[in-house]
Amino acid sequence: MFKFPAGTDAQSLQTSAADLKNVVDSNASEEVSADSEPYVGSEIRPLDASTAARLSSIPYPGLVMQLQAEEELDLLLSALGRRWVVLELGAAWSAASAAMRAEFEVLAKAYPTWVFLRADINQLPGVARRWAATRVPCYIFFWKGVELKCAAIYFDAFAAMGAPPPAGALLGAYTGVGAILSFLFGRAPGQLPQDIVAEMWSIFVVLGLWSATYSVYDVMGVGVAKQKHDLHKMSLKDRPTTEPEEVKLADRAQMNQVEQVTPFFAGALMFGFLVNGKVGGVLSLIYFTLRRLYCSTYRASVGKSLENAGLIKYTVPCYFILNGMNMAVVVHMARYALGL
Repeated sequence: MFKFPAGTDAQSLQTSAADLKNVVDSNASEEVSADSEPYVGSEIRPLDASTAARLSSIPYPGLVMQLQAEEELDLLLSALGRRWVVLELGAAWSAASAAMRAEFEVLAKAYPTWVFLRADINQLPGVARRWAATRVPCYIFFWKGVELKCAAIYFDAFAAMGAPPPAGALLGAYTGVGAILSFLFGRAPGQLPQDIVAEMWSIFVVLGLWSATYSVYDVMGVGVAKQKHDLHKMSLKDRPTTEPEEVKLADRAQMNQVEQVTPFFAGALMFGFLVNGKVGGVLSLIYFTLRRLYCSTYRASVGKSLENAGLIKYTVPCYFILNGMNMAVVVHMARYALGL
């Protein structure tokens, strides 16, 4: 019915993946979406006793099963019941898919009670059409046979932009920016502001603006996108398997803001209190402005790849501002401890 990739066993799984350096082949991606034949479903056939017993226990924990036919997916989803199922859509021609294969197998080892499936979109084009998989790798998560999340857009970001520099190099660059801020603009290490409000008022203003605009533009932006496509009128079981791109982008823009809240609020407040509040206010305002432009650009990028959306011109300066302030605090406190 299905088979495991050749040479795969629980001991041979690799623990790391190659950097995602290549853009997904756009021409090959188009081959998937060019066929406009709609997905009409597959026949759900009753399982014989031996097959049902095998599927219910999954005696090969930690391994990824390769789908051989489009009908197998519905058979599995209907038979496995209360289980998490993760489907990876990939392609032999995709460098990004190859880079993520080992990571997917490591995830399978970490969650032996889950069921991990893999399908090649060229061999099973019907499965690709079903989830509009024009970019790979694409990851779909199911619970009790119902799709809960499609994560293709996140992996597409890596495929489109390439891998970031090594973490050590980035940390070194951020430390260099932090040292410049500490030595050129910082107060004497250990010297606290005499009037906290006078020193940090501009930071408080920016943080207030961040919180208000997050609620108005980011949170409500998701609701507006869903309302535009009438998702608010549908129950979960009636919603389309794949959400409209506009909804996905609005949701991801909001989640990106959530991911930035902790390092931004903590970094801005620490920098203003320990290093320089006025400079912290200016940097925070620049960061806030860039993040607002980033989110509006992200939501408006329907029909574009992340590379063509032009997000990188906001993300790079944002990361240097944010982590520069945080590392300036580290450098400043190191100077205090060492008496420099």
